[in-house]
Amino acid sequence: MRCGRGVWRDPIEKWTSCDRESSSAIWKPVLPPPAMAHFPSGRFYANAAWTVLAAIAHNLLRWTELLGLPDGPIRAARTVRRRLLQLPGRLVSHAGRFTLRLPARWPWQTEFIEALTRIRALPAAA
Repeated sequence: MRCGRGVWRDPIEKWTSCDRESSSAIWKPVLPPPAMAHFPSGRFYANAAWTVLAAIAHNLLRWTELLGLPDGPIRAARTVRRRLLQLPGRLVSHAGRFTLRLPARWPWQTEFIEALTRIRALPAAA
């Protein structure tokens, strides 16, 4: 990978310290995503399990966005979690049926209802 003054370096090194000897460059370490903040645990199988679970959670989040809101732009994972998964609503039970009550002025209410309708309309797996 090309970096700085025409020197080829390792790709990981490029992100952490590219052109470190230059006075104009600011050296910043790469911060891991929040799901990887628990690495390393010191145990290989714990790290492997955490990696698999983080990948599954990421894929479920992306599939939820892709199936629920296919027309919109690709959003950051934090935005999708805030708009579709962290609901400020209340789950109430009346006459044996559950109802999700959302606030009247919640800014993403229409987006959430649209995504929920599209996901519910998917055919059941055979």
